[in-house]
Amino acid sequence: MNIETLGVLLIIAAIAALIARALVGYNLQGCLLAYVLAALGAVGGWVVQARYFVLDRFLVLPIPNDSAPVAVIGASLGALLISILGTLLLRPTAQPVRRRYRR
Repeated sequence: MNIETLGVLLIIAAIAALIARALVGYNLQGCLLAYVLAALGAVGGWVVQARYFVLDRFLVLPIPNDSAPVAVIGASLGALLISILGTLLLRPTAQPVRRRYRR
């Protein structure tokens, strides 16, 4: 993997993180978490599709100096799934409302 491949995967991860935040909900801390999880999912989805599936040549971005082209489908699905699952599981829960009692 060279720097161009990593750049393409990070762009795919950014788009998937934006989609995940739009679906799940928005807060500032969750955006960074969604992007990190999407980047990990994009790399993982790219590796899984390149190694285990025959759809290698279906919608790929060939990088001139790299031996392995970027499989867009696997990277996109991996980034989106990991980002949505992570943000759903790790989002903050609502705090109970404290009531004041008058005396």
